[in-house]
Order: sequence, then structure tokens, then C-alpha cells
Amino acid sequence: YGGRSLMSDDDVKSVGQLMSIVTATGIGGFKNHELPKVLAGRKVKVSSFVSTYEEGLKGSARAKDLEALFKLIYLNFTSLNEDEKMYQSYVEKIKAFTKNRKLDPKNIFSTEINKVEQAGNPRYINMYDNDTAVRLLDSVPYNRLYNAYTERFKNAGDFSFLFIGDFDEDLLKSYVETYLTALPSSDERENYKLSTYKNILSGERVEVRKGLEEKATLLIKFETEAKHVKKESDALKMFGQIFKTRLRDKIREEKGGVYSVRASIMHVRRPYSKYSASITFTCSPDNIQILEQESLKVLNEFLKEGPTKKEVAGVKKNWVLNRKKALETNRFWLGHMYNKIYWNQPFKDLSDYEEKLSEITPKYINKIAKKYVRTPSLVAKLLPELKEASENKI
Repeated sequence: YGGRSLMSDDDVKSVGQLMSIVTATGIGGFKNHELPKVLAGRKVKVSSFVSTYEEGLKGSARAKDLEALFKLIYLNFTSLNEDEKMYQSYVEKIKAFTKNRKLDPKNIFSTEINKVEQAGNPRYINMYDNDTAVRLLDSVPYNRLYNAYTERFKNAGDFSFLFIGDFDEDLLKSYVETYLTALPSSDERENYKLSTYKNILSGERVEVRKGLEEKATLLIKFETEAKHVKKESDALKMFGQIFKTRLRDKIREEKGGVYSVRASIMHVRRPYSKYSASITFTCSPDNIQILEQESLKVLNEFLKEGPTKKEVAGVKKNWVLNRKKALETNRFWLGHMYNKIYWNQPFKDLSDYEEKLSEITPKYINKIAKKYVRTPSLVAKLLPELKEASENKI
């Protein structure tokens, strides 16, 4: 635990935004482009990261390349190259790549939405603005970035290591004893810090006119502060899947002029617990107003009627099939173990999955949806520039 959450407000808006770039220098004295040659014939990779609330490593390897995996883990902890010249070379590439980023209509749209959602947040900085990015790249000293990043990996004792796959357990244990126990560690334990910032929106509207392409984007968001309850969360996911199908059928097939339709709902645990749902369209600018009205109409009708038994049964059937397939993958077990450990939850028998699903009825889904899906917290529209404005630019 830890990540950028342990930084001060000022540091997270400067050093915190650039930390990932430090890894471009490579590890163990090898530049990033040299490592593939060193590892030729092996299928193995490891990378480190520092995110908002945690730091860690992720990687993979064939069973016969297991020792190479451990060597890379060791080097990522202990031997990040300190090479300011290479760092500066990478910085110049970033500047060139992002030169016109702030002119991109999608980035401008995201910026305006963030201005509303992050209003008053002392830890927010707009990295879509190229001027901001360049200012930070030019002003934040390399040694501060390097020290901030490597400091997050100075105590391996505060990490949990998860290995999932087909490997020899005795061999794995020997590599753990050789490489992981040799890592610098102490008894000190950290936890992440939650920001006290909270911005619960209601009825906010954003409209951006940028670009000349005859295409528009509509975003409708719903957010409700709430504790996480597994049964409720699953019910809302089912509601979201069924609603997406209903909305797609109604809007795309009956109204036309829609290029894509997306709808989702999820629980967000941090910095405070809430459910967040969204409806997103890309469409003809001429249709954006009616699409907003129609989507809310379809949603309100769905909330009033609730899902049918057939719709719920269809979702459950797909979930069960997907679950059976997932149980055979390393990804499922890694995610399952990670979440249990990360959120300090007990490991329980997984055989009751279908029994738990059977408890989620159409009536229950509708009850929970009405509890959390209310009026939009935000409606945002991206439209092309008005012809008069674009003509005046020429």
C-alpha cells in the first residue's frame, strides 16, 4: 500500500505525475531496448509501477524461465538505472509526441469534464494541457523523480508476492529463498491515505464545441454515494447489461444515426465509496438532443417496469458460462487472490456462485436500481465547432 497517496498535495501534482517516466532508463545496467537481447530465447517480462494507492510489479514467464522472472523482480527492486541523460532524451520524445495534444477535441472534452468533477480538488492537475506537461517536464528535477520512485521499493517486506500458474513448488520456493529474501526489507508497514476531497455532482452540464468532424459525443453520468454490498453490486451489473441491450435496440435500430452505444455501472471504493454509471454515445450532431431525451426515457421506463425473468435468466446463463471458463485461467485466480489480500477479505468456498446468483431476482434488481440510479449527476456533450466560428479561423 502507499503509492502517490502518501505524497503531499504539491508533490502529487508535480513529481507524482511524472514518476512512471523514470523506468524508461532500464534496470540492472541494461537499457530497455537491450533487455530483449539479453533475454533472447526466454519468454519472460516484469515491470514495476506506482499508482494512486499502491506500488508493485507485474510479470509473466514460462515455467522453464522462472528463475529469469525472479532475477528481473530482484533488479526492479534494487537496480533501476540512474541515467539522467537517457531520461532527458525520453522527455524530448514525450514533448514531441504531446505537442498538439491540447488541440485534440477529445482531450479538450475530457478537460472540461474534469474541471467540473475535480473542482476544488487540491490534488488535481490537468495533464491534458500540453503547457502543463512541458512545464513539469522542464521544472521537476530528475533526481527528485528517481528518489521518489525508488523510495517506494525500498522495503520488500511491505509487499505481498502472488505467483499463479503451472510450476514446480519446490523450485519456486528455492527461488523465493534465493532472490526475494535477499531484497532489502524491514518490519515497517505502510497504508495508503484517502483524500478528504469529495465532490458529489447533481444536474451539472458541460458542452464543448471543438473540431470540424460531423460527429458528436454524449455522456450521461449517474453517481450515488453508497457502501459496497456484493449482492447489490451484482444486481446493478445485471441491470446495466440488460439496460445496455435495451438502449442499443431502441436507439440504434429505431432512431438511427448512432455510431456506438455504451452503458456501464460499477462500484468505486476510493477515495469514497460510490456507484458510478454512465451512458455514452457517438452520433450525428443533429441527433444528440433527441438521444439524450430518448436514453433517459428508456432508462425511466426500465426503472418503472424492471427486467423480465427471461432477460435476467439470459444474463445469469452467460455469467455462469463465463465463470466456468474463467476458473481455468491464471488471470481469474490472480485477480481473486489479489482482491482478497488487498481488501483484507477471507478466502471462502467458491462453489456457491450459482446459489448466490439465484438470490438475485428481477424484483430485487429493480429495487436496487431504483435505490441507486436516479437523476443524472452530469450530462456532457462534444459537438463540432459552429460553421461561423470555423470560417472565422480561416
